[in-house]
Amino acid sequence: MKTGVKDFTECAMWGALSGLALKRNILLEVVNFKEKIGTKGKINGVIVGIEGEFYILIDDRVPNDFKFEVLAHELAHYQLHHSKAPSRFNVTKYLKDKDYRRSVEAEADEFAERLISYVRHRMLPAREQQ
Repeated sequence: MKTGVKDFTECAMWGALSGLALKRNILLEVVNFKEKIGTKGKINGVIVGIEGEFYILIDDRVPNDFKFEVLAHELAHYQLHHSKAPSRFNVTKYLKDKDYRRSVEAEADEFAERLISYVRHRMLPAREQQ
């Protein structure tokens, strides 16, 4: 028996995180990467900045109960590498240097975990926080 979220857009965590993206004017779209971009499944999500506009794309083949984690990870990239200190992020180095790429991804993973934890804490009813 398969468990999980049938409609990820109805997930409270997805709603909270997509709301954060909206507040930052980040456009969010779930698309089939294989059809649209030609990837073979190694990339779950990506944030792209084009002329000051940001887009988060998430592969629709990612399991629904994992999509919010991918969104949190891409929001982490935005916050850490694009919003306040874009000069901190070196795209060329990211593509060529495996160690740099690993450190950037680890930093985004850690930030995403903290973001999800914070959102979960804020979403709990007051009676459950006591």
